[in-house]
Amino acid sequence: MILDDEFAFNCTLCGNCCRWEAGGAVSDNLLSCADVIRMAAYLGLAPGAFAERYGCAVFDAALRLRVVKLKKLPDGSCALLQNGRCAAYPARPRTCALFPLVRGYSFSTDESGNVSIASEYFTHVPRAPAHICVGAKVWTVREWIAANGVPERDDADRIWFTKLWRCYEQANENKILAGDFYVQAFDDLYGHIF
Repeated sequence: MILDDEFAFNCTLCGNCCRWEAGGAVSDNLLSCADVIRMAAYLGLAPGAFAERYGCAVFDAALRLRVVKLKKLPDGSCALLQNGRCAAYPARPRTCALFPLVRGYSFSTDESGNVSIASEYFTHVPRAPAHICVGAKVWTVREWIAANGVPERDDADRIWFTKLWRCYEQANENKILAGDFYVQAFDDLYGHIF
């Protein structure tokens, strides 16, 4: 999808996307460095303190990297979900602000190994059974992202995903990686927040 494409969705502020189950497991929410910094500032915390309280550094098998994801409560819901609402809603992660859309990038690598974004697109996530988003309003992608405070061109997001892709490519080229690589890749992605 591109900015003027339409999709139907009606947010009822039910909070079910903070408890969304996909394929039997609650979805993991990957945090970018910009997400951590933005939410920390909103909550009046240092980025490291925010990451310690609400994030967890885990090895993501699909990415073959250590990344930061939002912590989950024992019931599987997001650690930021308090009294049915997000404690950091105005500064929530981009993946949350975009929901039910996902911003995607395709990357290209030149012969020197330089990574760049070849194209940008959006996809629409179908509703999970837990959602009670009844009635559908028709939005363009452009209207939805503006209504949710997401920039059309998110430079911080583009930089972070380019770094993430570069680390992913290196991880998959090496097949078996030394611990030092994971530390370096993690530091490259999160700028020493932890």
